[in-house]
Amino acid sequence: MKLLFIAPSAYLLGGVQDWLYMTVTGLRLRGHKVMVGMPDNHFHNIKRYNSYYDEIHGIPFRNLSGTSEGRIRALSKFIQLNKADVIVGVNIGDLYEAFKRVAHKLSNTKLVLTLHAIEANYFLDLKEYLTEIDAVITTNRLTERLVQNMIPEYIGRIFYAPYGIICPNTNLPDRNIQNSSLRIAWVGRVENSQKRVCDLPDILIELDRLNIDYKLSIAGDGPCLTRLKETLGGWEKQGKVVFWGFIKRESMQVFYRHNDILLITSEWETGPIVAWEAMEAGLAVVSSKYTGYLSEQSLINNKTALLFEIGNYLEAAMQIARLSDRFLHEEIAVQGRMMVLSKYSESRSVIAWEEAFEKTMKLETKTRIPPQVKSPRKPAGKLEKVFGVSLSERLRHLSPFRRYVLDAGGEWPHSIQGQTNQTFLLTYANQLENSQI
Repeated sequence: MKLLFIAPSAYLLGGVQDWLYMTVTGLRLRGHKVMVGMPDNHFHNIKRYNSYYDEIHGIPFRNLSGTSEGRIRALSKFIQLNKADVIVGVNIGDLYEAFKRVAHKLSNTKLVLTLHAIEANYFLDLKEYLTEIDAVITTNRLTERLVQNMIPEYIGRIFYAPYGIICPNTNLPDRNIQNSSLRIAWVGRVENSQKRVCDLPDILIELDRLNIDYKLSIAGDGPCLTRLKETLGGWEKQGKVVFWGFIKRESMQVFYRHNDILLITSEWETGPIVAWEAMEAGLAVVSSKYTGYLSEQSLINNKTALLFEIGNYLEAAMQIARLSDRFLHEEIAVQGRMMVLSKYSESRSVIAWEEAFEKTMKLETKTRIPPQVKSPRKPAGKLEKVFGVSLSERLRHLSPFRRYVLDAGGEWPHSIQGQTNQTFLLTYANQLENSQI
């Protein structure tokens, strides 16, 4: 099987990047030819990415104009030059329009959208490119059901393949747990809309009121880091909070060994990989009842984890405090680790992805819209209004006319939809999960 992944190169942190690394290397070991195409512009720097994920061997493509048309043209050319049985989209929104333009030249090539988030944009992409996207692969049972309910045209073309983790240990590690202080870890992208990092100060206030001796270690980077450091400055001075910043993937096991508890505060998750990694390392998980946990049936309160309602700071602190009981801590840690080894090992995950791609290849190819039928799009600035798309693209290859962006998301967006309201999707996702419709 020949697979071509199309993925960003700007991001070194997060579960999606770890999943891509593990899945690509795992599929190669199983005998498949796997290529990874990645943008190489300013924020999306493939040399930096390949130096960190050295076994990915990403192949570059470049937007020469800085416009959305430039992205589409770069991708269209790239996927024609690197023909594959299955093209796998990983958070590169312009891929679907690019595929639409050249699908008639790619024979029976299938296009897959891998769904890594409960975000409205990705569902809108699925709806817009019904005739281009052959299959959807989800990493969470709730997102699987969301696609089935919201876009029934994909029924029979939706597959589930969970994230996995490399399990280096055969026995529960010796944690050398201290008797007096609870060592709490918070790991991930330091932002608030999904991860709810701004809940951390209120949880610490409640821990202080309960007279709990603790130390919180925060590993990660993100847009809210500066604000969080300011808010937690008092605790940091007392030695109750330590900011570790970006930690390399190979050093995470050492970080986990110096902590007892993983705290998750998220609004929603489609994993999270960090939970499975921490459980494998012997930590007990204290987590919010994030959207997605119930359908996955992995975090079970008082068995594999201790759970609290999203945003309930007192309940979160009380669940953490319960783990002062070392017998309870050991019971939660052991049950959690057993669950991870049974559901989220590297081998189980890679095989599930392999089977999903094989099923995708066997699907009947969709009837494509003729390439001359293009989605309506707004002109990219005055230059395009005056000279048209083709000529303005050629002109923008010259530096004075090139468009520049301020961040990685603007350079190569995850989705073509722009800003959308998440409220409806999250409300519906919660109703679907809790009603078990």
